[in-house]
Amino acid sequence: MNHFPSAPGSPNRANIALDNHDLETPKRRLSLNLNDLPRPQTTQPQAQNSDFLKKTVERLSAELAVYQQKIPLTNEEQARISNSMLPDWMNHAHPIQSLLIAYDMKLLKCQDKAQEANNEIQRLKEERNKLIKENEGLFNELQSAVKGNAEQIFMPYKHATEDDNDLIETNALLTEENSKLNSQVERVLKEVDKLKAAVQNKASEVFQINNEYSSLKRQHLELNESYQFLQNHNANLQQEYDNLKNTWKTLEHDFELQKSDYNRVLRDNKSLEIALQEGKNELDMLSRNIYDLENKLREIQQSYQSELWSVMLKGILERKSMELEKLSNDHNQLIKATKSIEQRMVELGNKEIEAFQAVQNSILKVEETLLERDKALALEQQSQQEIKRLNDRFAKHQLKWREKIDQELTQMDAKLSQEKKTLKTNLMNAELRNAELNQELERAKREKRALETEYEKLRSAPMTENTQIKDKMENLHRLLNSTQRERDEAVNQLQSSLVTWNRRENSLEREMDNMKSQLDDIYRRLRNTQKENEDLKLEKVQLQDKFSSLEVAFQNQNDLASTIEQKAKSELESIMKSYKEKNNSLQGKLDRLQIEFDRMNKEYQATMSRQQSLKESKTMSSNYENLLKEAVRRERSVCLELEKVKGEMVAAITLKDHAIQNSTDQKIIITKLQAAVRQQEKQITDLNKEIDKLLQTKNNANHEKRNLLKQMDVLNVEKDRILKELNAATNQIDDLKKYTKNVFTGSESFDYMDQEDDDDLQREIDRINNLIKINS
Repeated sequence: MNHFPSAPGSPNRANIALDNHDLETPKRRLSLNLNDLPRPQTTQPQAQNSDFLKKTVERLSAELAVYQQKIPLTNEEQARISNSMLPDWMNHAHPIQSLLIAYDMKLLKCQDKAQEANNEIQRLKEERNKLIKENEGLFNELQSAVKGNAEQIFMPYKHATEDDNDLIETNALLTEENSKLNSQVERVLKEVDKLKAAVQNKASEVFQINNEYSSLKRQHLELNESYQFLQNHNANLQQEYDNLKNTWKTLEHDFELQKSDYNRVLRDNKSLEIALQEGKNELDMLSRNIYDLENKLREIQQSYQSELWSVMLKGILERKSMELEKLSNDHNQLIKATKSIEQRMVELGNKEIEAFQAVQNSILKVEETLLERDKALALEQQSQQEIKRLNDRFAKHQLKWREKIDQELTQMDAKLSQEKKTLKTNLMNAELRNAELNQELERAKREKRALETEYEKLRSAPMTENTQIKDKMENLHRLLNSTQRERDEAVNQLQSSLVTWNRRENSLEREMDNMKSQLDDIYRRLRNTQKENEDLKLEKVQLQDKFSSLEVAFQNQNDLASTIEQKAKSELESIMKSYKEKNNSLQGKLDRLQIEFDRMNKEYQATMSRQQSLKESKTMSSNYENLLKEAVRRERSVCLELEKVKGEMVAAITLKDHAIQNSTDQKIIITKLQAAVRQQEKQITDLNKEIDKLLQTKNNANHEKRNLLKQMDVLNVEKDRILKELNAATNQIDDLKKYTKNVFTGSESFDYMDQEDDDDLQREIDRINNLIKINS
């Protein structure tokens, strides 16, 4: 503990009575009265720290409740907090945790040192009280010795009674001035206590800002992880888009191939139409030939009936045989033409089936292409809507937070300016008061030296008591030196705390630079994403143009295929109808020929019975009969061919039913594809929701970054103010050192310890300890 000698003329100074009558009043004025001494102010750092911590806990609990209402925690996060376990993605926080533990240990050490210092102060107070009691005993002994030897000691000084009265009056004036100085020192100390309270409040704010900075740092790490997830998800979407683009290219290539196949089928259909027209012409020609043959047959029948009873039967029969031979040749040609037509019809049916299948495949591929196109357009439209919505929300929140930040900055500036004015006013008042106290102290020193010169004359009386007093003064000097060493150690600790604070400030600045660089990187990536979205928009426009052109081409091809199909069906139906009609007509004609043949056979038998003598006629009739049998056999073969054609028509109908069944299966496949498309659209909706959450998290990160920058500015202002206060405290300590040095070098006289100076020293030590705790 640092003990300062009191100023001369203080109320607790021991005074020596010069005369029983002349010095009675000054003795009553200057006598030592322990009950009138000011008691030391009891400091309770632990109680203050406990109250401060309670208030801090209450304030943080209120703020935590507000934040929990704004951003509620999930069940998983609450479980993590209750279990006090750090997640895997916060493994990097372990070094920070160890650093915080080290800070806590250092704070506990500082508290232990403060407690030890308080204990030491208490011990020194007890020793001081003991010394005061011993000094009182010595003073009583000295006073009795002085009273016994007053006449002998002060005989040479009786002629100086008037000077002694002046000295006593001067001492009384000094006592009054000292009391005034003490009252002024008390006012200054009260102002210092107010400044200490302000420093403690600022320290609590700094502690709160550090906690908020830690929480913002954790949120920044979470945002980085969310941004990484968003980047990976964007890469996956880009890969899906590339796959869709490649699929579209392959489909476009397949469509070109199908288009070429369809053009080839159209050409084949045209050639088949030409061949079908030629077959129709041949059928018409054969029908005309059949009509001519029927006419000739009727003519033969008429000629045969007219010439049957004539003598020229031989010539008639020869002509008839020739006509029958010609008729058989025509019938053979008719059968050959019918077979060729049937073969060509079969080929036309096969080609028609192939063309129908090719058209169906082209339709399916084009439908798949259209489905992919619709999916891509829907995805692009949703992305555009989402981007527009996010831009609107970002602009609205940006304007809102900008207004809020400007308002808070204005309020903070006003508050800081007001605090700055009050601190400047207090500082100026303290400086003025310090100057006045210094002037009064210098004047008291001068008066003290004048009194000490007078006191030197009275010093040599009780030598033994003086020696004891010198020993006690040496002990007090040693205590004072030890107290000065402790104060130096406190100053060193304060300087080390300032170094630690500077290091912490540098680390915070580095972290802020890192966060700024990371945020710049995030902004750059967002700009790149916007640029990619613009490129995707351009590609979407190009794809829409291609889709529209392909859609028009596909519609044209579809219309053309439908017209060709309808035309082919109508022509096939007409051909089948004409074929059936001609077959029925041929069958009727064959029946009529059979009836006519029976009738002619009957007539021939009658003629043979009448003309048995004519051998040549018999031979000719037998030949004619053979020719007729051959005609009947060929007619039966034609019927068999017709049955075969009917079977082929049934097979064609079966193929048609099979094609209808395939179209039904294809409709089922299309239904499944539509269900898959709906599922994919649902997945895209979920992805858009996740993108919305990530963008919301990004906006929150920007808001937290701005708050962090404002808090860093406030921290810098607080740091400057605390550094100024520390410099002022250091200057005061230096002044105290100079004052102590001047006191010890300027006088060797014995002085009692001043109780008020001791209280001043105790308050100064407490203030330094509080500053050490704050900076730790």
